[in-house]
Amino acid sequence: MLYNPPSGSTDPNAPFVGKNVAAGKQGSKVPPGALEYTQREIVAAIAASGQEPTNAILVQQAMALGRGVYVGNLTGTGDLAIATLGVVFPAFLRGMRIGAVATAANTLPNPTLRVVNLYELGNITDFPIVKEDGSALAVGEIKAGRLYRYELDGAGKVIITGGGITSTTQIIQPLIQQLIAGGKTTKFSGAVTGNLANRALTVLTFTDANTTDFENLNTGGIKVGPTGGGRYGISLRFNTTTNTTGGAYPQPADSVGFILVNNEVVGVDKGLITISSDGPWENYNSVIADSVVLAPGNVILPCAQVDTSFFNGATASGHILTLTKYF
Repeated sequence: MLYNPPSGSTDPNAPFVGKNVAAGKQGSKVPPGALEYTQREIVAAIAASGQEPTNAILVQQAMALGRGVYVGNLTGTGDLAIATLGVVFPAFLRGMRIGAVATAANTLPNPTLRVVNLYELGNITDFPIVKEDGSALAVGEIKAGRLYRYELDGAGKVIITGGGITSTTQIIQPLIQQLIAGGKTTKFSGAVTGNLANRALTVLTFTDANTTDFENLNTGGIKVGPTGGGRYGISLRFNTTTNTTGGAYPQPADSVGFILVNNEVVGVDKGLITISSDGPWENYNSVIADSVVLAPGNVILPCAQVDTSFFNGATASGHILTLTKYF
């Protein structure tokens, strides 16, 4: 519906004004569309919500807004459910929902919703029914007598929600969150500032004591103890300081962080800076290795490296190694 301005106005957004007797000005003339179209929009919304329009209830529009499109009990079968719209919809837009009560359980994993009065009166359009994650339903998952919502997904299917329907994502995600929430985090943060050789890996060391699950081998890394096995998320943070002297500027310099398990790289991140004068220059790194399986006896090596042709006094400091056990 468009805005219908006063009759005779050349401004499509002109406001309506009342009659001003003192000034001798006539009030706005109301075009028929301003009354008719508004009423028809409201009545259509009321009818689409499954209500019978009446002058006896003057809050039906508000009730329609709360309910949305609703067709009551579906007809047909659990595998070919029929929803008859109360008004003709010229389009079924992505995100639009139809509320309905199922009258029978589905006996197939791929049931269909047949919508009547879509596009034109009496027209029939079929939509495959899927879960929120796009997966098929289990046989009997739709229950007779329960209220469901059918939402167009924009790909020619309708997503069914409500009535106890749960997608695989809804089931798995809370379990993952529970596992992570119940996980155990071990942190080594007693950083020992270490000198870095040019273009050579240096193991970052800590002063932290051994834990229940890990043994601090200092320059030998962190060893997984007898009770430390499992699947982990590993993160390493540190910063490097590089003093450059006498170089030909500008020149690039890399500060690289590595996480190794049994001498195999499971995580790496490079920080690039462009050196334009003598240092010192600082660079901050953060390396993440997700879903790493650690077994008792495995050795974790948190490492750093600098890569520049002209430098002296390169160091790594402030490093923190965090190991979060998922399960």
